[in-house]
Amino acid sequence: MVIYHLHDRFYKKILSFKEIFIDLVTNFLEINISDIVNLDKTELVNREYILPVLKKLESDIVYKAGIEQHILVHIENQSKKSKTMPLRIFSYMAEIWNDYISQNNDIELLPPIVSIVLYNGVGKWDTELEFQKSVVNIQALEKYVPRFKYLLVDVNEIKRSKLEEHKTFLSAVFMLEQILPLSNFKLIIKALYDLSEYLVGINKDLFKSFITWIAKKLENYYGKGEKHLKKIQAHIEEYIDDYVEDLAKDIKGVKKMISQTENCFAESILKEIEEAKRELEQKRKEAEQKRKEAEQKRKEAEQKRKEETKEYILLYLENISYSITKEEKSKIESNNNIEELQRLFKGLLKEKDLKKIKNLLN
Repeated sequence: MVIYHLHDRFYKKILSFKEIFIDLVTNFLEINISDIVNLDKTELVNREYILPVLKKLESDIVYKAGIEQHILVHIENQSKKSKTMPLRIFSYMAEIWNDYISQNNDIELLPPIVSIVLYNGVGKWDTELEFQKSVVNIQALEKYVPRFKYLLVDVNEIKRSKLEEHKTFLSAVFMLEQILPLSNFKLIIKALYDLSEYLVGINKDLFKSFITWIAKKLENYYGKGEKHLKKIQAHIEEYIDDYVEDLAKDIKGVKKMISQTENCFAESILKEIEEAKRELEQKRKEAEQKRKEAEQKRKEAEQKRKEETKEYILLYLENISYSITKEEKSKIESNNNIEELQRLFKGLLKEKDLKKIKNLLN
């Protein structure tokens, strides 16, 4: 499956961990799915659901939960509001059921699908949750219109007290979501230290995705874009193996991890500053070189114009049979003022009287 935004890829990554998925569906929904089915046998359904009508829109995560009586849980991450979400959910449900039928030919009844929209964008989610409310209401046809409701997790609407109560990795992610748009590097590092106990036992790959996600979130603050982000990712790869064993131990190990992360970011920023200085100096040198080359060309062009003007003056005097003296010729040849030479040439062209021409030359 191709995910079109790194942010979506991060949520797809973390929700692929069973314990994080279970945390989401038991602690952050208006219903507790663990009260309905046994989540011990939760299974990630590794399928692609690319909607033919909606082209580039893809389903993020699908889980099969339960043992004998099971349900399918579909999670859709949204960083932007979407008025067509009820239709998209309806389309995904059809695709997921079709896929389920192709894998289970002998079924009599389809398993229920619980669809979850995980929204972390700007502003409160204001799209209808119930499909039938997105369709024109004709009372006589009400019972013929599909009726379902998707569940919403609006990250920015979750109360901080609830996140502090759970103290899980997902809680830490949601808390950072709430402060990241207003933060810079120093504030994020402080927040990480404050959330140390939430990160105890974090998986190595999960941590790398977590830090990359933060770097991406801070991209506007750095002003360096994807180039800078890739350098931070490379730096993380270099140092994470040196202390990854500390991650599963205790808060002390987690704080060491955060300290290493802080050093990584700081060093990356310093490297970027030095590189920016080198690039700026190189551009300055190149600009200076271009300026010198342009100045040289200008001087050469001006000198050429001077020589040509002198030649035109002498040739004109020869054509009108003017007997030029050595002093007059020397004066013309030694004159390097292009404006004076041009004025002289124009003056000679206007005069027919040889005495006046001689006055012009002297």
